[in-house]
Order: sequence, then structure tokens, then C-alpha cells
Amino acid sequence: MTRGFRYRIYVTPRVEKTLTRVFGCCRRVYNDYVRLADSEYQGGRPHPSYAVGWSLVSEARTAPETPWLADVPAHVLAASVKNATVAFDNFFASQTGKRKGHRSAIPG
Repeated sequence: MTRGFRYRIYVTPRVEKTLTRVFGCCRRVYNDYVRLADSEYQGGRPHPSYAVGWSLVSEARTAPETPWLADVPAHVLAASVKNATVAFDNFFASQTGKRKGHRSAIPG
């Protein structure tokens, strides 16, 4: 039997602002990887590896147009890239039949 738990947390406005910034940066990194992987897929090429995705994030952290990415811990952004990579791995595995179950849609 599986149990579920619900928790409610109450955060200060300062913590809420920090979490909003972190989640926004994660969303930006994830969406950037999905956009890149989708363009590769449309071109008939495999999606970029985690290392390629992370190198793009590293460049973005030092770029003058996205300095706010440097304010967020790197391991959080790395987890977003990893999640996007796994989503595409699962998509391709479901398309080729390596993954059981129904075919999943392209991540987006």
C-alpha cells in the first residue's frame, strides 16, 4: 500500500522571493534545453547530451544578457538540465518501443 503525505509550509516574503527566482531560473534552463533538443529533433538529429546542455548553461551563467542565472546554485540548474535530458530519453525510448506502455508526446 502506498501512502501519501501532504505538507503545508509557510515561508517569509524573502524566502518566497528567493524560491520564485530559483524556480524561474530552473524553468528557463529547462525550456532552453527543450527548445534546443526540439530543433535537433526536427533536423533529424538526436537530442543533445547532458554535457552539451550543461555547457550551454555554464555559458549562459557568464553571459552578459543572463547574469541572474549566476545567482542561483549551479546544482539546481544542473538538475533541470538532467530532468530535460531524461524527458527526451524517455520520449525516444517510448517511440522506439524500448519503453513499455503508450507512446509519450515530445517534451515541451
